[in-house]
Amino acid sequence: MGWVHAAAAAAAYVFSLYLLPAEVMALPRDDPRHVRGRLIASLWVTACIVAATAAQLVFGAGAEPSAVVVMQRLGLSPDVLCTVQQSALGVCYMATLFLGPLVVSAMATHRAGMGFVKALRSSLADWRLRFTHPSLRYHSVRNYVWAPLSEEIVFRGCVTALLTAGDGGPSRWRCALLAPLLFGVAHLHHYFSRVSEGTPAGRARVETVVQLAYTWLFGFLAFLLLFGAGLPAAVGGHVFCNTMGLPDLSFLSKEGGYYSDLHGLRHGLLLAYVAGVVLFVIAMRRLTSDFGDDAEWWPRSRG
Repeated sequence: MGWVHAAAAAAAYVFSLYLLPAEVMALPRDDPRHVRGRLIASLWVTACIVAATAAQLVFGAGAEPSAVVVMQRLGLSPDVLCTVQQSALGVCYMATLFLGPLVVSAMATHRAGMGFVKALRSSLADWRLRFTHPSLRYHSVRNYVWAPLSEEIVFRGCVTALLTAGDGGPSRWRCALLAPLLFGVAHLHHYFSRVSEGTPAGRARVETVVQLAYTWLFGFLAFLLLFGAGLPAAVGGHVFCNTMGLPDLSFLSKEGGYYSDLHGLRHGLLLAYVAGVVLFVIAMRRLTSDFGDDAEWWPRSRG
């Protein structure tokens, strides 16, 4: 039943995004009024899913009726300092994977003649604009605050807790490999959004399949929770990934008949990309070694 409950939680989250008034649904997806409506809808459904998950953990088969146990199973800690440390861990961990894009960004800044202080001020001004400009603030709240928080709560905290509730659930590694599928499948609805906004069906299918693959891989943030690093680590990693976006490989090819200013450094930059992936895998092994045996919430009868 764990898979049924987990799938129901994922479906409820997606379905809630389509319960808005018809006049709001008719607006483009990035219209501030549409974004605001979806923020409110996802807020309510996230609260309901958390309540339902807590009820399942407290009253379900093999339940352990304790508020502390429920928090642990959701990957949460009452210790504020621990929460901050876990969030920083998630950011630092994902930063290893994005070593290549970070080096590219640093080199582009250097080539533009911007020093560290000037670049920092420019970046802070850009972020201030994103959260204060009327046409940008709802998108920024969605992309960098609420979407990472609500999606990690539902698709990492609640889904993994429901998958492992009771006896006979999947092993920890199987859960880490399969649970992200729910996160990926939950993004299939974007196909219909793209088609309704005028995107050709063929292109919409390709974009949706790419997004499915990307979100499935991205869903491996679940292992941060499954091996004891906690839900805040997954949230921190999610925020960082949304901030970075997809890797920029424009330095490898021509654009408008011209190579990028960084084309001459392409071999070193590619090496940074490869090094980032290697460090990511090494860090994964270290995390599973350091936290795996001490994940307080993981049922001891599982592997």
